[in-house]
Amino acid sequence: MILVTGIILTCSGGTSLLSVLNSLAISSATSEILSIMGVNIPLVTVSIWSIIMAVATLCFGITGIIWSGKVEKARNVIIMGIILIGFQIVSLIINLIVYVPMFGADAFSSIFSLFDDTSMVTDTVTGVVSSAMSSIIRVSIIVGAVIGCILPTLYIIGGNRLRKNIG
Repeated sequence: MILVTGIILTCSGGTSLLSVLNSLAISSATSEILSIMGVNIPLVTVSIWSIIMAVATLCFGITGIIWSGKVEKARNVIIMGIILIGFQIVSLIINLIVYVPMFGADAFSSIFSLFDDTSMVTDTVTGVVSSAMSSIIRVSIIVGAVIGCILPTLYIIGGNRLRKNIG
């Protein structure tokens, strides 16, 4: 199980790293366009965190491939899975702080009120009420974080199976 999860983590980490580096190459143009629209997103901060997460995912995936048959490394694999889940939680918080306020909602109250339509906010650029968009963004961020915890959970399960020498 660790081998397959490690391969998937390696592929997704490498793809994420290339994607982040590509977005950094065009980030100045993106920042300028967004600032014209009145949206101030700290792209550099998000990009730095994305690079850290992509490199960690890539390294943990490669390490999982190498350690897939070594029982003595099972504890380390479990710890790496827990670290990856921690990264997902930090990413959830960063995404809520960065993206949800763009649509006029409070980031942390949005966790508890996913479909709260009482706070209708009019977008200054388009003039469209954006509470529905804010709800969609909140739900997609939370669902993305939950889905992002699947592979680290499989890593932990694989580490436990390896520790018990099940396979």
